[in-house]
Amino acid sequence: MKPYLNIALLVIGCLGVAATLYGTCEFVNSDRQPPGSTPENSQYYLIQPVTYKFDKKGQRVYKLIAKRSLYFQSGVIQIQQPNMRYAGAKKGQWHLTAKRGFVPAAHQRIRLNDQVEVVKHQADGGKTHIKTDQAWVNPDQHLVTSSHYVRADLPTHRLTGMGMRLNTQTDHLKVKNDANVTYQQ
Repeated sequence: MKPYLNIALLVIGCLGVAATLYGTCEFVNSDRQPPGSTPENSQYYLIQPVTYKFDKKGQRVYKLIAKRSLYFQSGVIQIQQPNMRYAGAKKGQWHLTAKRGFVPAAHQRIRLNDQVEVVKHQADGGKTHIKTDQAWVNPDQHLVTSSHYVRADLPTHRLTGMGMRLNTQTDHLKVKNDANVTYQQ
């Protein structure tokens, strides 16, 4: 029975040495990544990321959900289908959507591009609905600005023109140039 014990110990020892060698090879080669690429040569990307921004008092300023975010080594972020709930308003919240978004390396502002819609539902059942092609969101100053054509449908009137400045805290909307107002009943 002793020869069987010696053979069993020899087999167990060989398996232990083989496992140790395999683990060492995996550890040494762990720096090697299989060839691959990220979308649009980004450093990395996230599918359906959720981003929150809080003010100094700990109150939520906005919640941003996207279909996908691409992060580049320079610090730039490209966002696909951003959906932003801006909670800075005193009554209710602003809802901002677009086809694409862009965050510069400094992360101070967010640019929304293509089919930008800014909507706020009023307590009385009405709503403010703004459409433009491009807008900048500056959460620290509670501003949404644009230099493009803007169409704003409000409960009592429609406002169109070039460029806008929207204070999301006070709900004050100003169309900068070529403003045209059409009152509705």
